[in-house]
Parts: sequence; structure tokens; C-alpha cells
Amino acid sequence: MTKLKTFEYAYTNFSNFDKDKDKSYFKVRQVWAAYDTLDAMPRFYAVIRKILSPAFKLCITWLEPETLNEDESK
Repeated sequence: MTKLKTFEYAYTNFSNFDKDKDKSYFKVRQVWAAYDTLDAMPRFYAVIRKILSPAFKLCITWLEPETLNEDESK
């Protein structure tokens, strides 16, 4: 099992989902960023498709980049 890394930054507006699991923070069609453990940068994005209650589960679709040209890929 992989050990998770924790990053702390001053003056951030990150959600702590372990403490703040509140359905009111989420809406269908919202796009959320997920931060990677390499350098804590937003590398993954998902759109919320459905919010399930009362279990509070999210149905999401992961988004993938689609470049328009080779220069954009670089």
C-alpha cells in the first residue's frame, strides 16, 4: 500500500474532505481539480455527474486534455 504524502501551504483555499464533507459544497456539472502526490499540483480534473444521498457519493467523469496542435502539447 502506498503511503500518502501531506503538503501544507500558507494562504490556500483547499477543501479538507475528511473534515468538510458537506453536500452543499458540490453541484452537478462542477469541475474539480485533484492534486497529485508528486508536487501537489492540480494534474487531474473531474466533472460531477451525480450526487448520491444519503450515502454522499459522487459520480464523476475524469477529464482528459485534448490538445489542438503540437505546440500546445509541448
